[in-house]
Amino acid sequence: MLAPQSHVFPLFLTTGAKEGSKLPSYLLNKQMHILLEAGVSWDRLNPDLRAAFLLGYYLGNVRNGGHSQFMGNARSYYDGDPGRFLSWAMKAAERYEMQETLAIMREVLIWMSDNPEEAATQTGFTPHVSPALKPYDTALFSADTVDEQAWLARVNSLPACHAQTFLRMCSYEKGSVRFPAIISEIEELRLLANFEPVAIVSEDSFEAGVKAAAFADPVAKAARMIARLADLAQSLPKPATCAALSLFTEGAHLPPAECLRAGAAKTRRPKKTGVLTTTSGDQAFIAELGKDSISVFEATGDPDGLLEHGIDFNSYAANPPRGLIASLLYFTASKYRYKRAIKRAIRKRALRKTRILGKVSKSVGDEIAALNRRFHLPEALALWMEQRQDSTAPANWRLDLVEADRICWRFKVSGTQLRVVASAKEIQISSGDNTIVYPFEDLHAVRQSSGVMA
Repeated sequence: MLAPQSHVFPLFLTTGAKEGSKLPSYLLNKQMHILLEAGVSWDRLNPDLRAAFLLGYYLGNVRNGGHSQFMGNARSYYDGDPGRFLSWAMKAAERYEMQETLAIMREVLIWMSDNPEEAATQTGFTPHVSPALKPYDTALFSADTVDEQAWLARVNSLPACHAQTFLRMCSYEKGSVRFPAIISEIEELRLLANFEPVAIVSEDSFEAGVKAAAFADPVAKAARMIARLADLAQSLPKPATCAALSLFTEGAHLPPAECLRAGAAKTRRPKKTGVLTTTSGDQAFIAELGKDSISVFEATGDPDGLLEHGIDFNSYAANPPRGLIASLLYFTASKYRYKRAIKRAIRKRALRKTRILGKVSKSVGDEIAALNRRFHLPEALALWMEQRQDSTAPANWRLDLVEADRICWRFKVSGTQLRVVASAKEIQISSGDNTIVYPFEDLHAVRQSSGVMA
């Protein structure tokens, strides 16, 4: 894998933002999100742009929901750490000479270090809001405030074109200059107006230009492939799912009449199960994947209607009579003995059959999952998604064919229907009239370079 290169991305601006007819701050936020989503790590962003971006993120969160919200959002923000984000944002506050804001940020950083468990629970919503953070929230709203004359002096020290655009914005016309984010926006604008290097793109191609730079970067590509393969390892059908799917591809696996049952789709709430829907020919099926069982139903086509032809593997049991008196009569009255004997025989036969089918299905499921790994199915899908610049996980699995040397799948990715034919030689992925062939050697190289065994 290539060694990371530091700060390889310029500041992307449109012509209007460079000339002052538009403010570049929004473009900074947008391009940072695009780069991070494309696999660019925080450490490879320009440190000045990163600090400016995160100071705006910090101030915006506190203004909206306090420091508690900032900590909660930062934890789920591109694998973020609130302490690291705050430390980077402090670089911008120091650059902008926001001394009171900087002092509050230092105290919050110390509080987070002294109270790691409480800091880890903050979300900005009750009850996960620490009262200890409230004084910092209040203090920040009045930190680094200046009078109108000093504020206007700062604005007018900007390039004239940017200053006029800034002053014409609605919030500033109304005099909303008390919150320190206003000062940070002025100084951020000063930074961006004089930043180098800059890549100028058209208004219509801004997003495409930033994406092109990220997707052309080999380090970011390696990070994307690792992330994609990790996601695919979780989203592709597991052995239990493959076991359920094998029922639909082999007619011999359909259950006998004694094992069939019905249930209402909208009232079934399986415990600790995943729900899979798929089709085979004109039939639609629903499989509930439990920890120790697989339940399969043939759907009637109405999602709120009845589920018919259901079978449970490893959990099948006949329903006993309901109620204490009914149960006592059923097990003691002589007139029910013959009926009980017949039901017992049917139940034993059904149970034996379901266990056999369950073992067969699970065996096939393990085989299918092994073929997926051996034929490098995750790597082929990852390469296809990379080419499409798509990060949506495949859905709506359908298994068409399983043989010793070939397996055929149908997937749906972001509304696109894919037909995938995999073998030990290559994988073909077709969408419409377009077919891409991925040789085994290329797929194996992806696995080796990523280090992710999906």
